[in-house]
Amino acid sequence: MRSCCVGIGGCGGKMLEVFLKPLDIYLPFRDPEPVAFGKIKGVYIEAYTPDAQKNKFFKPANVGYPGYVIPHASIPDDSKILSYVSHKYGFYLKKEGFHRKAEYLKAIFEIFEIDETLKGIAKMENPILDATWDAIKRYTTLAESGECDNILFIVSLGGGTGTGFINPIVNYIRSGGRREFPVFVLGILTEEGEDSRTGVSEEQRGLAAAISIYDLLTKNKDEGVDALIPIDNQILIDKFGSNYTSINDYISRVMRPFLADRPFPQEEMDGQGLREEFLKNLSKPPVMIPCYASLDSKKSSNPETELVSKALTGSVQNDECGPLFPCNPEMAERAFVFSRGYISKDKLESSVQSITGLDRKDIFVWRKLGENRKSDVLVLLRNPYGSGYSGPFEKKMCRIISLALDYISQKKQETLQVVEEGDDQALTSQSTDALSSYFNRLTSELKNAKSRLKEGKKPFFLNELQIFERSSNNTHQQDNVIQNNHGPSEEMIRKIVQEELRKLLPAAT
Repeated sequence: MRSCCVGIGGCGGKMLEVFLKPLDIYLPFRDPEPVAFGKIKGVYIEAYTPDAQKNKFFKPANVGYPGYVIPHASIPDDSKILSYVSHKYGFYLKKEGFHRKAEYLKAIFEIFEIDETLKGIAKMENPILDATWDAIKRYTTLAESGECDNILFIVSLGGGTGTGFINPIVNYIRSGGRREFPVFVLGILTEEGEDSRTGVSEEQRGLAAAISIYDLLTKNKDEGVDALIPIDNQILIDKFGSNYTSINDYISRVMRPFLADRPFPQEEMDGQGLREEFLKNLSKPPVMIPCYASLDSKKSSNPETELVSKALTGSVQNDECGPLFPCNPEMAERAFVFSRGYISKDKLESSVQSITGLDRKDIFVWRKLGENRKSDVLVLLRNPYGSGYSGPFEKKMCRIISLALDYISQKKQETLQVVEEGDDQALTSQSTDALSSYFNRLTSELKNAKSRLKEGKKPFFLNELQIFERSSNNTHQQDNVIQNNHGPSEEMIRKIVQEELRKLLPAAT
């Protein structure tokens, strides 16, 4: 298995830089394209040009590797696409950073999907999406010379625009006939409090995180990403303080068992096989909680038991071992163990079983060669929640949802009155009406999610939401309701009935 790592936004770019640090940096004759750990490849996608340009590690993708791409830079200033979207909707497609708001980029991508006139002007293409996908595809097996059999997006959950790129890109992949190409997301949940670097409030970050996680987890199987691997940055802040260099290095170390090559004989897993096991018996993408531990195996009489115990029940703050997102290991549906070092597969399985209570058939172990005398293990727990409001995962998610609801309640009108720099035009009434309706529906869904979390129900996010609704979505929404045994709202019933009447009485409509 080899990953194409895609860092999106400031957080994703900084993390990707650590992931791609060349292994041959001290050799006198370096390869013109440095070899990274696990032979991974990567590309940096940034919506804010100054941030990309001041990064010394990346260069423009058309100049060399490793490269960065500014997707909206592909749109000429005199583009008809630019003027059409600005005039009809009030969105400026070349806005640096897209106001760092998740809903802004979400709306832009939806416009390209629903506006037939725009499709004609753009010749059925979305220039922002095309530029993004072109930069990624070349490294994957979807291209003739690519070697990466999966994509790992690295984003901030709460940063604003990071995850806004993911679902549209995945839709692009799926619509191209590759519905089963593995796509995973490593999402870093921003720490608590106001962002001292950008001044963004905790409530706004909560809304961005809620929208990001909601959009990732409500896509149906084969339509969206295949797993979300969340990391709670507050846990790392409690350990390392505001030393983000140490935090990024630690996250890179945590992911090494997953990204490493050099598997044990007959234990190699490709991206497709991993995807199938991640999604088995699910209709929605799972949350995969990462739990990590490392030790000097020569100093331990039972390294397997010690590693697993530290990973699943330890404290990152105390000894840099433990879950990186609040969870209850005993509620996990499955466990995926990636280890490095000379350790026993059978003992790893039995150690995981003793803590989680899982059947052996739901525990998967892939061993890889380690470094020096060190052994480490990364355990990904699938959906380790469901114990109700007292559960650590449930408490964390309820807090995020509460922040989002507070921001919508307090700042909704402010969000709808965005005015572009250099342009006197605010969002048009069509856009503000759509956003207002979206926030109303999102509020209802978030409140329902809190109730489901407190009741220990899975999944907690249910129905996919669009800002600009289309009648063709009604059947899809109805299917979601049936699959999740969740009663339809009056609004949804009304729309479904209207659509059926249009089919029966076309002349009347």
